Amino acid sequence: MTIHIRRDALPSDDCTLILTSHIRDKRLSLEARGVLMWLEIQPPTSEVTEEAIVAAGPDGPDAVRRMLGELELHGYLRRDGATLTLTDPTDGEGRA
Repeated sequence: MTIHIRRDALPSDDCTLILTSHIRDKRLSLEARGVLMWLEIQPPTSEVTEEAIVAAGPDGPDAVRRMLGELELHGYLRRDGATLTLTDPTDGEGRA
């Protein structure tokens, strides 16, 4: 599974702008919020594999799949076959 990151470039690699509404979304577990924040800081137009997410922390593949499923369920990821695209659940569009 590949996750496509599409967003504008940030002013600096040392600073990330994240919507607080995403962090405060109580529909998401704290684990899923953490994965979302990790995805948010990836370079624009990058592709991240499920394996890369597993390698980035202590959680195994089953836990990562569960967290990604949670993000997909609540509109933060959109599926197209085996590809997930990071989206904004407030508009449903892929990040530009």
